[in-house]
Amino acid sequence: MKKLFIFLSFFLMLSCTAKRIAVLRIPETSFARYIGVEIADFCVKTPTIVPRDVLLKIPDEIAIKLKNTHLFSHVVRYITPQKDKTLVIRGIITQFQPGSRIKRGLCLGLEHIGAGYVTVRISFFDKQTQRKIAELDVESQVNWGLTGGNLEVCYQKIAQEVVKFIKFYY
Repeated sequence: MKKLFIFLSFFLMLSCTAKRIAVLRIPETSFARYIGVEIADFCVKTPTIVPRDVLLKIPDEIAIKLKNTHLFSHVVRYITPQKDKTLVIRGIITQFQPGSRIKRGLCLGLEHIGAGYVTVRISFFDKQTQRKIAELDVESQVNWGLTGGNLEVCYQKIAQEVVKFIKFYY
């Protein structure tokens, strides 16, 4: 039973990956100069219909993972009046394809049948100057898994990559 659990866990973990990360703008200075982070709801720039919950879940995941790093004194999911030493994170979903969980499960990812993906452009702004500090594109894809995979894991992978980027330039 334990071996079966390990085997299934392995396949479920592999069902979603951060497929592509492109750094479009490297920060000129360290993120360590900021004491707080504000994360706005994401918006959409794709002809595909994106469910409202996707626009909220990805920034929520970023906030949770960023809070757990303890790098900043406060991380909030809304815009506050405070401007001094505040980093604002904004995201635009540029590509979204939910795919088909049933097809992924039945075909085990052969030829990427039923694959789903999300591509997000993440921008970092200095709140006081309104200047864009850094920017990156992150694409996460779910293409197989015994249960068909889950887009929720893609949102978590995107958040992980954003937090890794912040830590790298902290």
